[in-house]
Amino acid sequence: MNKQVNTICTALLLAAILIVCILPVKKAVAQDNMLETYQDEAASNNANLQAYYYQYLAGVEKIVQTRLLPMTELSAIYFPQPLVLQMDQQLAGVRAMQSFPWFGTRKVMQESAAYNAQFALEQYQQIRNQLFFDVAGTFYELMQLEEEIRLMRSNIELLESIEQIVITRYETGRASMADLILIEVEKEDLKIQLLKLEEKKNPLHNRFAALLNREYEGFFALPDTFEARQLTDPMAELKDSMLLQHPGIESYIYKELAYAEQQQLARKSGLPSFGIGVEYMAMQNLENNNHSAMFMPMVSLRLPFQRKVYQAREQEAVFNRKAASFQKVQAQNQLITKWEEWVSRYQDAQRRIPLYINQLDRMEQALSIILEDYSAGRKTFDEMLNVQRRILEFEMELVNAKKDNNTAVAGLTYLYRRP
Repeated sequence: MNKQVNTICTALLLAAILIVCILPVKKAVAQDNMLETYQDEAASNNANLQAYYYQYLAGVEKIVQTRLLPMTELSAIYFPQPLVLQMDQQLAGVRAMQSFPWFGTRKVMQESAAYNAQFALEQYQQIRNQLFFDVAGTFYELMQLEEEIRLMRSNIELLESIEQIVITRYETGRASMADLILIEVEKEDLKIQLLKLEEKKNPLHNRFAALLNREYEGFFALPDTFEARQLTDPMAELKDSMLLQHPGIESYIYKELAYAEQQQLARKSGLPSFGIGVEYMAMQNLENNNHSAMFMPMVSLRLPFQRKVYQAREQEAVFNRKAASFQKVQAQNQLITKWEEWVSRYQDAQRRIPLYINQLDRMEQALSIILEDYSAGRKTFDEMLNVQRRILEFEMELVNAKKDNNTAVAGLTYLYRRP
Protein backbone atom coordinates (compact mmCIF):
# COMPACT_ATOMS: atom_id res chain seq x y z
CA MET A 1 0.00 0.00 0.00
CA ASN A 2 2.79 2.44 0.95
CA LYS A 3 4.62 1.64 -2.26
CA GLN A 4 1.48 2.37 -4.24
CA VAL A 5 1.01 5.70 -2.45
CA ASN A 6 4.64 6.63 -3.14
CA THR A 7 4.20 5.85 -6.82
CA ILE A 8 1.06 7.97 -7.04
CA CYS A 9 2.73 10.92 -5.24
CA THR A 10 5.74 10.75 -7.51
CA ALA A 11 3.54 10.64 -10.59
CA LEU A 12 1.52 13.66 -9.43
CA LEU A 13 4.66 15.69 -8.73
CA LEU A 14 6.17 14.82 -12.10
CA ALA A 15 2.92 15.76 -13.83
CA ALA A 16 2.87 19.13 -12.07
CA ILE A 17 6.48 19.80 -13.08
CA LEU A 18 5.70 18.78 -16.64
CA ILE A 19 2.87 21.31 -16.80
CA VAL A 20 5.28 24.07 -15.71
CA CYS A 21 7.82 23.04 -18.35
CA ILE A 22 5.47 22.92 -21.34
CA LEU A 23 3.53 26.13 -20.66
CA PRO A 24 2.48 28.04 -22.67
CA VAL A 25 0.86 25.66 -25.14
CA LYS A 26 -0.66 28.30 -27.44
CA LYS A 27 0.60 28.61 -30.98
CA ALA A 28 3.40 31.20 -31.12
CA VAL A 29 2.66 34.49 -32.81
CA ALA A 30 5.32 35.83 -35.18
CA GLN A 31 7.43 37.83 -32.74
CA ASP A 32 9.22 39.95 -35.32
CA ASN A 33 6.00 40.84 -37.14
CA MET A 34 4.39 42.11 -33.96
CA LEU A 35 7.48 44.16 -33.11
CA GLU A 36 7.51 45.70 -36.59
CA THR A 37 3.86 46.66 -36.15
CA TYR A 38 4.69 48.58 -32.97
CA GLN A 39 7.73 50.18 -34.63
CA ASP A 40 5.62 51.36 -37.56
CA GLU A 41 3.08 52.81 -35.13
CA ALA A 42 5.84 54.64 -33.28
CA ALA A 43 7.26 55.98 -36.55
CA SER A 44 3.82 57.35 -37.47
CA ASN A 45 3.00 58.89 -34.09
CA ASN A 46 6.20 59.72 -32.21
CA ALA A 47 6.37 63.49 -31.68
CA ASN A 48 10.17 63.78 -31.72
CA LEU A 49 10.45 61.84 -34.97
CA GLN A 50 7.72 63.93 -36.58
CA ALA A 51 9.61 67.08 -35.59
CA TYR A 52 12.72 65.87 -37.43
CA TYR A 53 10.61 64.91 -40.45
CA TYR A 54 9.17 68.39 -40.75
CA GLN A 55 12.65 69.88 -40.39
CA TYR A 56 13.59 67.82 -43.44
CA LEU A 57 10.53 69.08 -45.35
CA ALA A 58 11.51 72.63 -44.44
CA GLY A 59 14.95 71.96 -45.91
CA VAL A 60 13.36 70.75 -49.15
CA GLU A 61 11.39 73.99 -49.39
CA LYS A 62 14.65 75.88 -48.98
CA ILE A 63 15.87 74.25 -52.20
CA VAL A 64 12.81 75.58 -54.01
CA GLN A 65 13.56 79.10 -52.77
CA THR A 66 17.13 79.04 -54.08
CA ARG A 67 15.93 78.24 -57.61
CA LEU A 68 14.17 81.59 -57.87
CA LEU A 69 15.71 84.94 -58.72
CA PRO A 70 15.69 87.70 -56.12
CA MET A 71 12.41 89.56 -55.81
CA THR A 72 11.76 92.02 -58.62
CA GLU A 73 11.69 95.56 -57.27
CA LEU A 74 8.70 97.59 -58.42
CA SER A 75 8.34 101.22 -57.39
CA ALA A 76 5.95 104.01 -58.37
CA ILE A 77 6.24 107.75 -57.94
CA TYR A 78 3.69 110.54 -58.23
CA PHE A 79 4.53 114.27 -58.16
CA PRO A 80 1.79 116.47 -56.64
CA GLN A 81 3.91 119.33 -57.97
CA PRO A 82 5.09 118.15 -61.41
CA LEU A 83 8.84 117.92 -61.89
CA VAL A 84 9.93 120.33 -64.63
CA LEU A 85 12.41 118.89 -67.14
CA GLN A 86 13.28 121.49 -69.86
CA MET A 87 10.11 121.72 -72.06
CA ASP A 88 8.27 118.92 -70.26
CA GLN A 89 7.20 118.19 -66.76
CA GLN A 90 7.09 114.70 -65.20
CA LEU A 91 3.78 113.79 -63.59
CA ALA A 92 4.47 110.23 -62.37
CA GLY A 93 6.66 107.25 -62.99
CA VAL A 94 6.91 103.49 -62.51
CA ARG A 95 10.17 101.58 -62.22
CA ALA A 96 10.83 97.79 -62.35
CA MET A 97 14.28 96.38 -61.57
CA GLN A 98 15.49 92.74 -61.51
CA SER A 99 18.82 92.01 -59.88
CA PHE A 100 21.05 89.02 -60.71
CA PRO A 101 23.82 87.50 -58.56
CA TRP A 102 27.23 86.67 -59.99
CA PHE A 103 27.41 83.77 -62.42
CA GLY A 104 27.13 80.39 -60.67
CA THR A 105 25.92 81.84 -57.37
CA ARG A 106 22.41 80.39 -57.64
CA LYS A 107 23.77 76.93 -58.44
CA VAL A 108 25.97 77.04 -55.35
CA MET A 109 23.00 78.13 -53.24
CA GLN A 110 20.91 75.24 -54.58
CA GLU A 111 23.60 72.67 -53.86
CA SER A 112 24.16 74.04 -50.37
CA ALA A 113 20.42 73.86 -49.63
CA ALA A 114 20.24 70.34 -51.10
CA TYR A 115 23.08 69.10 -48.89
CA ASN A 116 21.48 70.70 -45.82
CA ALA A 117 18.18 68.99 -46.66
CA GLN A 118 19.99 65.67 -47.04
CA PHE A 119 21.68 66.28 -43.68
CA ALA A 120 18.22 66.77 -42.14
CA LEU A 121 17.03 63.54 -43.78
CA GLU A 122 19.98 61.60 -42.36
CA GLN A 123 19.22 63.02 -38.92
CA TYR A 124 15.61 61.90 -39.33
CA GLN A 125 16.73 58.40 -40.28
CA GLN A 126 19.10 58.25 -37.31
CA ILE A 127 16.35 59.30 -34.90
CA ARG A 128 14.04 56.77 -36.55
CA ASN A 129 16.57 53.98 -36.05
CA GLN A 130 17.04 55.04 -32.43
CA LEU A 131 13.26 55.04 -31.94
CA PHE A 132 13.03 51.54 -33.43
CA PHE A 133 15.73 50.37 -31.04
CA ASP A 134 13.98 51.96 -28.04
CA VAL A 135 10.70 50.31 -29.04
CA ALA A 136 12.43 46.95 -29.50
CA GLY A 137 14.28 47.21 -26.18
CA THR A 138 11.11 48.06 -24.26
CA PHE A 139 9.18 45.39 -26.17
CA TYR A 140 11.66 42.73 -25.06
CA GLU A 141 11.56 44.01 -21.49
CA LEU A 142 7.77 43.61 -21.57
CA MET A 143 8.12 40.08 -22.89
CA GLN A 144 10.70 39.26 -20.22
CA LEU A 145 8.43 40.60 -17.49
CA GLU A 146 5.40 38.67 -18.75
CA GLU A 147 7.45 35.48 -19.00
CA GLU A 148 8.83 35.94 -15.48
CA ILE A 149 5.32 36.50 -14.13
CA ARG A 150 4.13 33.35 -15.92
CA LEU A 151 7.00 31.32 -14.48
CA MET A 152 6.39 32.65 -10.99
CA ARG A 153 2.67 31.85 -11.12
CA SER A 154 3.38 28.38 -12.49
CA ASN A 155 5.83 27.69 -9.68
CA ILE A 156 3.32 28.87 -7.10
CA GLU A 157 0.77 26.50 -8.61
CA LEU A 158 3.37 23.74 -8.52
CA LEU A 159 4.06 24.38 -4.83
CA GLU A 160 0.34 24.32 -4.11
CA SER A 161 0.12 20.93 -5.83
CA ILE A 162 3.09 19.68 -3.85
CA GLU A 163 1.55 21.09 -0.67
CA GLN A 164 -1.56 18.95 -1.15
CA ILE A 165 0.60 15.87 -1.56
CA VAL A 166 2.65 16.75 1.53
CA ILE A 167 -0.56 17.25 3.51
CA THR A 168 -1.70 13.78 2.42
CA ARG A 169 1.66 12.33 3.44
CA TYR A 170 1.51 14.19 6.76
CA GLU A 171 -1.92 12.78 7.51
CA THR A 172 -0.55 9.29 6.93
CA GLY A 173 2.49 10.00 9.10
CA ARG A 174 4.98 9.98 6.22
CA ALA A 175 5.78 13.74 6.35
CA SER A 176 6.59 16.08 9.21
CA MET A 177 5.09 19.42 10.20
CA ALA A 178 8.43 20.97 9.22
CA ASP A 179 7.76 19.99 5.59
CA LEU A 180 4.44 21.83 5.67
CA ILE A 181 6.08 24.92 7.21
CA LEU A 182 8.88 24.90 4.63
CA ILE A 183 6.53 24.73 1.69
CA GLU A 184 4.33 27.47 3.16
CA VAL A 185 7.35 29.75 3.63
CA GLU A 186 8.53 28.99 0.09
CA LYS A 187 5.10 29.73 -1.33
CA GLU A 188 4.83 33.07 0.49
CA ASP A 189 8.28 34.05 -0.75
CA LEU A 190 7.25 33.38 -4.36
CA LYS A 191 4.08 35.40 -3.88
CA ILE A 192 6.14 38.39 -2.71
CA GLN A 193 8.39 38.05 -5.75
CA LEU A 194 5.31 37.83 -7.98
CA LEU A 195 3.93 41.01 -6.42
CA LYS A 196 7.20 42.84 -7.13
CA LEU A 197 7.05 41.73 -10.74
CA GLU A 198 3.44 42.86 -11.07
CA GLU A 199 4.39 46.31 -9.73
CA LYS A 200 6.90 46.72 -12.58
CA LYS A 201 4.22 46.40 -15.25
CA ASN A 202 2.61 49.83 -15.01
CA PRO A 203 5.81 51.95 -15.37
CA LEU A 204 7.07 49.73 -18.20
CA HIS A 205 3.75 49.82 -20.05
CA ASN A 206 3.57 53.60 -19.72
CA ARG A 207 7.09 53.96 -21.10
CA PHE A 208 6.10 51.80 -24.08
CA ALA A 209 2.94 53.86 -24.61
CA ALA A 210 5.01 57.07 -24.58
CA LEU A 211 7.22 55.69 -27.36
CA LEU A 212 4.09 54.97 -29.39
CA ASN A 213 2.63 58.36 -28.42
CA ARG A 214 -0.68 56.94 -27.29
CA GLU A 215 -2.59 56.49 -24.07
CA TYR A 216 -1.94 53.30 -22.13
CA GLU A 217 -5.20 51.38 -22.01
CA GLY A 218 -4.04 48.63 -19.66
CA PHE A 219 -2.99 46.10 -22.27
CA PHE A 220 -0.43 45.53 -25.02
CA ALA A 221 -0.62 42.50 -27.29
CA LEU A 222 2.50 40.36 -26.95
CA PRO A 223 3.63 37.11 -28.61
CA ASP A 224 2.71 33.84 -26.93
CA THR A 225 6.33 32.65 -26.77
CA PHE A 226 9.64 34.39 -26.19
CA GLU A 227 12.00 33.37 -28.99
CA ALA A 228 15.71 34.21 -29.23
CA ARG A 229 16.54 36.06 -32.46
CA GLN A 230 19.54 35.20 -34.61
CA LEU A 231 21.80 37.29 -36.83
CA THR A 232 21.88 35.67 -40.26
CA ASP A 233 24.50 37.85 -41.98
CA PRO A 234 28.24 37.65 -41.20
CA MET A 235 29.41 40.13 -38.58
CA ALA A 236 32.13 41.56 -40.83
CA GLU A 237 29.63 42.40 -43.57
CA LEU A 238 27.27 44.05 -41.09
CA LYS A 239 30.11 46.13 -39.66
CA ASP A 240 31.19 47.26 -43.13
CA SER A 241 27.59 48.17 -43.92
CA MET A 242 27.43 50.24 -40.73
CA LEU A 243 30.59 52.21 -41.54
CA LEU A 244 29.51 52.83 -45.13
CA GLN A 245 25.93 53.97 -44.66
CA HIS A 246 25.05 54.68 -41.04
CA PRO A 247 22.97 57.89 -40.92
CA GLY A 248 25.12 59.25 -38.10
CA ILE A 249 28.14 59.20 -40.42
CA GLU A 250 26.29 60.11 -43.60
CA SER A 251 24.85 63.20 -41.94
CA TYR A 252 28.31 64.65 -41.28
CA ILE A 253 29.40 63.85 -44.84
CA TYR A 254 26.52 65.94 -46.16
CA LYS A 255 27.27 68.62 -43.59
CA GLU A 256 30.85 68.82 -44.89
CA LEU A 257 29.57 69.17 -48.44
CA ALA A 258 27.12 71.87 -47.37
CA TYR A 259 29.88 73.88 -45.70
CA ALA A 260 32.06 73.48 -48.80
CA GLU A 261 29.26 75.03 -50.85
CA GLN A 262 28.83 77.79 -48.26
CA GLN A 263 32.53 78.53 -48.64
CA GLN A 264 32.00 78.95 -52.38
CA LEU A 265 28.90 81.04 -51.73
CA ALA A 266 30.81 83.39 -49.44
CA ARG A 267 33.44 83.84 -52.14
CA LYS A 268 30.86 84.54 -54.85
CA SER A 269 28.93 86.91 -52.58
CA GLY A 270 32.00 89.13 -52.61
CA LEU A 271 31.83 89.43 -56.41
CA PRO A 272 29.80 92.08 -58.26
CA SER A 273 26.10 91.62 -58.95
CA PHE A 274 24.08 93.47 -61.54
CA GLY A 275 20.52 94.33 -62.41
CA ILE A 276 18.44 95.35 -65.39
CA GLY A 277 15.16 97.21 -65.46
CA VAL A 278 12.95 99.74 -67.14
CA GLU A 279 11.35 103.00 -66.03
CA TYR A 280 8.11 104.42 -67.38
CA MET A 281 7.60 108.19 -67.06
CA ALA A 282 4.34 110.07 -67.68
CA MET A 283 5.17 113.50 -69.17
CA GLN A 284 3.26 116.70 -70.07
CA ASN A 285 4.47 119.30 -72.57
CA LEU A 286 4.64 122.80 -71.08
CA GLU A 287 3.72 124.57 -74.33
CA ASN A 288 0.71 122.62 -75.60
CA ASN A 289 -0.15 120.51 -72.52
CA ASN A 290 0.05 117.32 -74.59
CA HIS A 291 0.69 114.17 -72.60
CA SER A 292 3.40 111.72 -73.55
CA ALA A 293 5.19 108.71 -72.15
CA MET A 294 8.80 107.74 -72.08
CA PHE A 295 10.44 104.37 -71.43
CA MET A 296 13.99 104.29 -70.22
CA PRO A 297 16.04 101.05 -69.87
CA MET A 298 18.25 100.80 -66.79
CA VAL A 299 21.32 98.81 -65.79
CA SER A 300 22.79 98.64 -62.29
CA LEU A 301 26.04 97.25 -60.95
CA ARG A 302 26.67 96.43 -57.30
CA LEU A 303 30.28 96.44 -56.16
CA PRO A 304 30.97 95.00 -52.67
CA PHE A 305 33.69 97.03 -50.99
CA GLN A 306 33.72 95.45 -47.51
CA ARG A 307 35.91 92.49 -48.46
CA LYS A 308 36.64 91.53 -44.86
CA VAL A 309 32.99 90.60 -44.31
CA TYR A 310 33.02 88.06 -47.14
CA GLN A 311 36.46 86.78 -46.21
CA ALA A 312 35.23 86.19 -42.67
CA ARG A 313 32.18 84.31 -43.99
CA GLU A 314 34.41 82.15 -46.14
CA GLN A 315 36.71 81.39 -43.23
CA GLU A 316 33.69 80.60 -41.05
CA ALA A 317 32.59 77.98 -43.60
CA VAL A 318 36.12 76.52 -43.65
CA PHE A 319 36.15 76.12 -39.86
CA ASN A 320 32.65 74.63 -39.82
CA ARG A 321 33.70 72.16 -42.51
CA LYS A 322 36.70 71.06 -40.44
CA ALA A 323 34.47 70.73 -37.37
CA ALA A 324 32.06 68.50 -39.32
CA SER A 325 35.00 66.37 -40.46
CA PHE A 326 36.17 65.80 -36.89
CA GLN A 327 32.60 65.10 -35.79
CA LYS A 328 32.38 62.43 -38.48
CA VAL A 329 35.56 60.77 -37.19
CA GLN A 330 34.22 60.90 -33.63
CA ALA A 331 30.92 59.38 -34.78
CA GLN A 332 32.79 56.55 -36.52
CA ASN A 333 34.82 55.82 -33.38
CA GLN A 334 31.70 55.81 -31.22
CA LEU A 335 29.89 53.51 -33.64
CA ILE A 336 32.78 51.04 -33.68
CA THR A 337 32.88 51.05 -29.87
CA LYS A 338 29.13 50.57 -29.62
CA TRP A 339 29.27 47.84 -32.27
CA GLU A 340 31.88 45.87 -30.32
CA GLU A 341 29.82 46.24 -27.13
CA TRP A 342 26.69 44.87 -28.79
CA VAL A 343 28.64 42.03 -30.43
CA SER A 344 30.07 41.09 -27.03
CA ARG A 345 26.59 41.12 -25.46
CA TYR A 346 25.16 39.07 -28.31
CA GLN A 347 27.91 36.45 -28.13
CA ASP A 348 27.57 36.26 -24.34
CA ALA A 349 23.81 35.71 -24.62
CA GLN A 350 24.36 33.11 -27.35
CA ARG A 351 26.56 31.17 -24.91
CA ARG A 352 24.21 31.53 -21.95
CA ILE A 353 21.01 30.38 -23.71
CA PRO A 354 22.14 26.80 -24.54
CA LEU A 355 23.91 26.62 -21.17
CA TYR A 356 20.72 27.35 -19.23
CA ILE A 357 18.66 25.04 -21.45
CA ASN A 358 21.11 22.22 -20.73
CA GLN A 359 21.23 23.01 -17.01
CA LEU A 360 17.44 23.08 -16.83
CA ASP A 361 17.25 19.67 -18.47
CA ARG A 362 19.77 18.22 -16.01
CA MET A 363 18.14 19.86 -12.99
CA GLU A 364 14.74 18.48 -14.00
CA GLN A 365 16.30 15.02 -14.22
CA ALA A 366 17.81 15.56 -10.78
CA LEU A 367 14.45 16.67 -9.42
CA SER A 368 12.77 13.52 -10.74
CA ILE A 369 15.35 11.39 -8.95
CA ILE A 370 15.03 13.40 -5.72
CA LEU A 371 11.24 13.06 -5.86
CA GLU A 372 11.56 9.30 -6.02
CA ASP A 373 14.07 9.33 -3.16
CA TYR A 374 11.82 11.64 -1.13
CA SER A 375 8.86 9.35 -1.67
CA ALA A 376 11.00 6.46 -0.50
CA GLY A 377 12.23 8.45 2.50
CA ARG A 378 15.83 8.70 1.30
CA LYS A 379 15.81 12.51 0.79
CA THR A 380 14.54 15.37 2.92
CA PHE A 381 11.91 17.80 1.75
CA ASP A 382 14.21 20.84 1.89
CA GLU A 383 16.57 19.13 -0.60
CA MET A 384 13.69 18.86 -3.05
CA LEU A 385 12.80 22.53 -2.51
CA ASN A 386 16.40 23.59 -3.10
CA VAL A 387 16.43 21.85 -6.46
CA GLN A 388 13.10 23.44 -7.37
CA ARG A 389 14.51 26.87 -6.45
CA ARG A 390 17.49 26.24 -8.72
CA ILE A 391 15.16 25.29 -11.57
CA LEU A 392 13.25 28.55 -11.13
CA GLU A 393 16.53 30.49 -11.07
CA PHE A 394 17.68 28.86 -14.31
CA GLU A 395 14.30 29.54 -15.91
CA MET A 396 14.57 33.20 -14.96
CA GLU A 397 18.18 33.36 -16.19
CA LEU A 398 17.13 31.79 -19.50
CA VAL A 399 14.44 34.44 -19.97
CA ASN A 400 16.94 37.18 -19.11
CA ALA A 401 19.47 35.71 -21.58
CA LYS A 402 16.83 35.76 -24.33
CA LYS A 403 16.05 39.38 -23.55
CA ASP A 404 19.75 40.29 -23.62
CA ASN A 405 20.18 38.38 -26.88
CA ASN A 406 17.25 40.09 -28.61
CA THR A 407 18.22 43.53 -27.29
CA ALA A 408 21.74 43.00 -28.67
CA VAL A 409 20.29 42.02 -32.06
CA ALA A 410 18.15 45.16 -31.98
CA GLY A 411 21.21 47.24 -31.06
CA LEU A 412 23.25 45.83 -33.92
CA THR A 413 20.33 46.31 -36.29
CA TYR A 414 20.07 49.94 -35.17
CA LEU A 415 23.74 50.44 -36.06
CA TYR A 416 23.75 48.98 -39.57
CA ARG A 417 20.18 49.37 -40.84
CA ARG A 418 18.91 52.20 -43.00
CA PRO A 419 15.13 52.73 -42.92
